[in-house]
Amino acid sequence: MPYSWSNKPFHPKTEAFKDAKVCINPDGSLGRNLLCPVRISDQPEETLPDLESLSAALDFLEYRSNSSELLPYFLAVGFHKPHIPFKFPVKYLNLHPISKVKLPANHWRSYSLPPVAWNPWLDIRKRDDVMKLNVSFPFGRIPDFFMKRIIQYYDASVTYIDDLIGEILRKIEGTNTIVVVTSDHGWSAGEHGEFSKYSNFDIATRVPLIIHVPHLSEREVIIEQLTELVDLFPTLVDLTQVAHAIPLCDEKGTNKKLCTEGKSMVPLMTNAVKNFIGYYQVFILFQYINAM
Repeated sequence: MPYSWSNKPFHPKTEAFKDAKVCINPDGSLGRNLLCPVRISDQPEETLPDLESLSAALDFLEYRSNSSELLPYFLAVGFHKPHIPFKFPVKYLNLHPISKVKLPANHWRSYSLPPVAWNPWLDIRKRDDVMKLNVSFPFGRIPDFFMKRIIQYYDASVTYIDDLIGEILRKIEGTNTIVVVTSDHGWSAGEHGEFSKYSNFDIATRVPLIIHVPHLSEREVIIEQLTELVDLFPTLVDLTQVAHAIPLCDEKGTNKKLCTEGKSMVPLMTNAVKNFIGYYQVFILFQYINAM
């Protein structure tokens, strides 16, 4: 456990069943599928990892709200979905009818793409329902009908997590709480014929980044300039004023006991920076093994 953490991190018990055969096949048998809507009552412990995490987060917030010590806190809630497998309560699938699903405009591999830049999506190939498609390795295409189902189930997974985030937001509504919603990577759902995260296409490298600051975020503002996840740490330090500005690391990161490779986004959020390129950068370096 990192020294800066005051509480032992929570890990859902049902994480142990991530790869268990709990997905119902059309013939009634159980499999390790990519597409896996479930009935909660049929699951081990009658719950799912993200529901466990939600419950732990709400318990923590309830404890804080009843505490006589009004001390600041930092709570990070990491939801699993929409990571694979797409295992979620079946009711969320009904919100995304397959008739409304559209394929990406460029849902095939470009013939000019170098093989070294191609990700053969090994993670989803290992799933029982994908294996039954008998897609050739490494450049075979997922059939259009199944590609639509992948998109449908991905969207349902996102809606599931959106619902859980909403429960947390309702719990802290009206409080002086900074909220950040983000992720660690994107996910290809057929764009360029790709799936998963293992490429350098922008669909796999972009992440959602939503920041709400009381008394600052009175209206929605969309900032299109390039930022990075390493910018979050100095941004939160800047917003909370828990310390002076964090100095930038040198190239080796050895010049200071505490330093950052990011820059605070507060000047962007307050429109204090007019020349963004001069303040920040014009490109972001991203690299992935077997990707260009």
